[in-house]
Amino acid sequence: MDSPTREPILVLADIIKTELELEDTVDLKGNTISPVLIYNQKYDIPTLKGLYIVLLYMGNKAIGNNNYVEDTEGGMQETQELAMTSLIQIDVMSQNTEARTRKDEVVMALRSIYAQQKMDEYGMRIASIPATWLDASDIEGTAILNRFVMTLTIFSISRKIKVLDSYYTEFKPVEVHVNE
Repeated sequence: MDSPTREPILVLADIIKTELELEDTVDLKGNTISPVLIYNQKYDIPTLKGLYIVLLYMGNKAIGNNNYVEDTEGGMQETQELAMTSLIQIDVMSQNTEARTRKDEVVMALRSIYAQQKMDEYGMRIASIPATWLDASDIEGTAILNRFVMTLTIFSISRKIKVLDSYYTEFKPVEVHVNE
């Protein structure tokens, strides 16, 4: 069965938001603020007291690249597949103690039934044991922001299927000559 393709960091955001039961909030300007943000989306660190999580791609590495052709009822079909590892940083922060007291729920969310269902649906796997939580509260200086950081690896497969022009079915048989 083919899995739909969805960016792994978005699947991770959905898993964390759902499992930690985090709700969107509205700021004083009427803007909706998600408690799980993707880094570099021009957001300000929220001043509300709740828990906020920021996800950041630190790097991707292709670990497999496949391309194959199948003869189907509708003609020739090309399938391109790319297996990737993605290193993702998770920042858990709050103006109160929630970041410190709930950070472990993020790790638990990664092994939840909901997470397993999402990983199966989107053809990906989250590494079972992420890196250690690091206390990064001192980054903000006097803002007294509780902040904890860890990294994890996600393995994913992207798949692209397209119908080929008919001339691909008209290749002559290939001959292989070996020098002995």
